[in-house]
Amino acid sequence: MTRPRSCTQLKRNFAAQLGTRTRREHGAQALQAAITGMIGIALVMTILQGWMFYAASNTARSAAQAGLQAARVADGSAGAGRAAALSNAATVGGIANLAVTADRGGQTARVIVTGAAPVIFPGVPLPEIRAEAGGPIERVTR
Repeated sequence: MTRPRSCTQLKRNFAAQLGTRTRREHGAQALQAAITGMIGIALVMTILQGWMFYAASNTARSAAQAGLQAARVADGSAGAGRAAALSNAATVGGIANLAVTADRGGQTARVIVTGAAPVIFPGVPLPEIRAEAGGPIERVTR
């Protein structure tokens, strides 16, 4: 012979069979949505931070190449290379604390662009962006 069940147990079993929530489960779905939402937002912000770092790295690389092209021509100078790199980086934007170093020796020219990507998460350190371009100085031959 089976034991008679209490009325509360019968209600819970019936509610479980119907797929409805019992009194103890109220608010669980809202909590789950809140936690999932926060994780989703953090994931999107992390992807955006990575994209901003990648874009700033490409900008620095582009600026270094533009500076090298200006510094390595036959009548170019280190100052012209630095100015071209600064102009390119300012036009594209996306680099904070921008610094450009240009050097032109007897045989080669070199431009170094450093800076930092914009930060979404304050207090999270990102590596410094550094792009370097170098090449031989063009010579006019007759």
